[in-house]
Amino acid sequence: MRVLGLDMSSKTGYAFLDNEKLSSYGLIQAFKDDSLYDLVEDYKYMGAAKEIARDINNLFEDSGEPDFVCIEQTNKGRDRNSQKYLEFIHFAVLDLLKVRGMERRVRYIDTSFWRRALKISLSKEQRAHNKLVKQGKARGKITPKHLAVNWANSRYNLNLLLKDNDIADAIAVATCGYTNESKHKPNVTPNQIEQLFAGQG
Repeated sequence: MRVLGLDMSSKTGYAFLDNEKLSSYGLIQAFKDDSLYDLVEDYKYMGAAKEIARDINNLFEDSGEPDFVCIEQTNKGRDRNSQKYLEFIHFAVLDLLKVRGMERRVRYIDTSFWRRALKISLSKEQRAHNKLVKQGKARGKITPKHLAVNWANSRYNLNLLLKDNDIADAIAVATCGYTNESKHKPNVTPNQIEQLFAGQG
């Protein structure tokens, strides 16, 4: 089974798992085309979102389509513009997947779910350390980003840095999605999935 995990934002992390093996991963960045900066804000978001979708499409063209695409669910943002931009990205990527006939292979996964499923959480010692940081008695708060990077490095023998947290999240999303699909639909091929849903919409 082949699974693509996506942590979508202006820096979209992606990771492919092939039969539990991490086969490729990386970061897709928007705004590579400087002309987008001259557009009205909403069109700038639209252009950047399409750019991310195009780069994901290029991944498919280069290495083939996955059996499933697992996308980290959006969380409520504090910044309205960032939230709007994220919505544009999700639309553009979902539109791409629909055009490719992959809409029945999309799985959204809540952040809290993949963290819980993969047991990525602060330890008692880490919580105590963060409490000291808050009191000004220690430095270096440990965040979920640290945990995801440490988990990915440990699980797949990588050397990701904290700045690579979007990639680490995508790897975690792919791993969680792979595990879920293995449990519920063992050895199911894309053709079997299409047959399963044939005539249902």
